[in-house]
Amino acid sequence: MTDEALQPTPQPAGDLGTASAQARVQFVGTGPGDPNLLTLGAVDAINRAQVIVISCPGHRILLGSDFLELHSDVRIVSAG
Repeated sequence: MTDEALQPTPQPAGDLGTASAQARVQFVGTGPGDPNLLTLGAVDAINRAQVIVISCPGHRILLGSDFLELHSDVRIVSAG
């Protein structure tokens, strides 16, 4: 193989590829665990998540909040 074959194919500016090829990590603070204190941005991020990592087991109850609409195939992982 040549060195050229090992180089990634350049992408035009603004072309990030398909959504399935992209990975994104977003940290969402849940504060004291009161669902009424979640920001709209936090609710949106949680609703779009494919994997949710919970560091405080007590906050798992937040995922049952009425305003959250989790994907049916979302994975919930305990970090502790």
